[in-house]
Amino acid sequence: MGGINLAGCMTTVETGEMGMRTSFGKLIETEKPGLHFYTPFKGNLHKLNLRSQTISIPMPAYSKDSQIAPENKIQVTFSLQENETERVFKRYGQQYTITQVEPRVANIFREEFGTRNALQIVQNRQELNNAVRTRLTQELKTLGLEVEAVNISIKFSSAFEKVAEEAAIARSQANKAEQELQRVKFEEQQKLARAEADKQVKVLEAQARAESIRLQTEQLNRNPKYIELLEAQTKLKAAENWNGQLPNYMGGSAIPFIQLPTQD
Repeated sequence: MGGINLAGCMTTVETGEMGMRTSFGKLIETEKPGLHFYTPFKGNLHKLNLRSQTISIPMPAYSKDSQIAPENKIQVTFSLQENETERVFKRYGQQYTITQVEPRVANIFREEFGTRNALQIVQNRQELNNAVRTRLTQELKTLGLEVEAVNISIKFSSAFEKVAEEAAIARSQANKAEQELQRVKFEEQQKLARAEADKQVKVLEAQARAESIRLQTEQLNRNPKYIELLEAQTKLKAAENWNGQLPNYMGGSAIPFIQLPTQD
C-alpha cells in the first residue's frame, strides 16, 4: 500500500484569520491560527479575515435639491469580530463583504445624501460623514462587524462648488457683521448705564447737601449758639492737627514771635 503524503494533509491558519472547515457545504468545525493536520477527504478549509479591512466604493448620488455629485467615494474600514465568525459564515458565506457590506454602505450613504440640500452638504461635509458613520456602525454590528473609520469624498461640479464657496464667504461676513453690531450695541448700553449711574450719584449728592443744609438750618433755629459750637469744633480740629511749631512772623509785622526752645 502506498504511504500518505503528510505535506498534503497540513494547512496553516495565519494570525488574524479564522479557519472554517466544511464538508459538502456544511460547516463542521472552526480552526484558530496555527498549523493544522487533517485526514484526506475531511473537507475544505475557508479562511475568514479578522484584520481591519477597507472597502472603497464610487458613489454618485443626488442631493435633496436634485444636484448630482458624480464623483463621490465612500471608504469604510471595519473588522469581523472573532466570536461572530461562525454565525457570519453560516448565514452569509465567505463573500459577505460583497453580498452584505457593500450594498448596505451604498444604501445608507444614498439615503443620508438625499435628505440634504447640496449647499448643506458642501458647507458641512463632516456632519454628513458623522451621520453615515453612526448608521453604518449600527447596521454592520448586526453582521458581527465593528466599524473603525468612515471617510467620504464629495465632489459636485466646479460651478456649483464655486457658488457654495461664495455662499460660505457671504455667510461668514454676515456673521462677522452681526457680531460687530452686537458689540456696538453692548458698548452703547454700557455707556448709557454709566451715564445713568453718574446722574443718580449726582442726584444723591445734591439731596445729601440739601439735607445737610436743612439740618443745619433747623439747628440754628432751635439753638442760636449752634454757630459758636461749629466754630469751636473747627478750632479743636485745627489744634489736633497742629505740629507744635509757631511761625516766626505774623502777617506783615516785623516783630517776631518768641521762639521757644525745642526739647530733644
